[in-house]
Amino acid sequence: MKHAKLTLSLMIITVLLVSAWVPMTNPTTSNILIIDPTSEVVPSYVSHGVIAINGDTDFNDTATSESWEGDGSSGDPFIIDGYEIHSFVVALIFISNTRYHFEIQNCNLTFSGTAIHLQNVTNGLIENCLIVDVDNGVFMNNVTGIDVVGCDISVLPSSGTNGVFLFLAIDCFVSSCVIQGAPGTDAGIYVRYSEGIELFNNTVFEFDNHGIFSSDSYDIDILNNTLYWNEGSSDWISCGIYIMLTELVYIYGNNITENEDNGITIMSVDNVTIIENHIAYNWIHGISVTDSDYCIIQDNWIEGSGEGIIEDPACGIYLDSSEYCQITGNEFFGNALNSISLEYADFCYIFNK
Repeated sequence: MKHAKLTLSLMIITVLLVSAWVPMTNPTTSNILIIDPTSEVVPSYVSHGVIAINGDTDFNDTATSESWEGDGSSGDPFIIDGYEIHSFVVALIFISNTRYHFEIQNCNLTFSGTAIHLQNVTNGLIENCLIVDVDNGVFMNNVTGIDVVGCDISVLPSSGTNGVFLFLAIDCFVSSCVIQGAPGTDAGIYVRYSEGIELFNNTVFEFDNHGIFSSDSYDIDILNNTLYWNEGSSDWISCGIYIMLTELVYIYGNNITENEDNGITIMSVDNVTIIENHIAYNWIHGISVTDSDYCIIQDNWIEGSGEGIIEDPACGIYLDSSEYCQITGNEFFGNALNSISLEYADFCYIFNK
């Protein structure tokens, strides 16, 4: 009997010890702080009025009065950082006629005609800005060496026009931006009379006319962008990429899906190269080339062209009045009419392994 009582007492003590030990080793009941993986860090902005700068002297005086970091040199640019500017004016940040180096970063710019307007300036970086409910996101006229990186831009319906606008721009870069349109808007990225432009790794969608548009320009690289749902009721052909009157264009690695008319439209452009793009379910043609010579269309995946508004012919690749083009190594699946159609296209080379 004594042995039985001793055994029972030991069992009770063991259970109590285990009960006391389990909460200490179970992370759901410990005092360790567990961070919710779905929580987000909300940026902290400082409310600020509209910024307007005209000329180097004004830029230097404004930087001094605002206590901005930097001296405007290439190694130590002026830093415009962390502002929240909300006002329906022509432009929230306007910089003109300067040669100083500067950076506009981590700003929240909302409800304006234009968020950032640069006129006759050089050497700028616009980075990680949130630009919401504007007519134009970043508007650049006569600029050199301006880069737009990692910005989120949304354009107002009806009055809205472009996410990023480049006019008379040289050696500029637009990268890793998310640009959203709305009914009545024009193009996510608009390029005209410009040279040495690279558009890389952007996501552009829901513009009425085009995801990316270029006209009257030279040396344009369009690389690894995602362009979809650019579809509207305008008289333009609505496309993921629309290129006209532009020389030396390189279009590589883009994902171009469900645009109203063509995935890529090339009009009066010589020496365009279109390589390794995924072009799917655009309503008329995957790639349309008209009045353009010496084009290379190689190793693209083109499927589902012509599933929307059918025109004759609705094809994966359509060439019209173009010469000396090469179409090689492309893969086609489920295009409505033909994989490739040629009309008045001479001296073209078509080859698949």
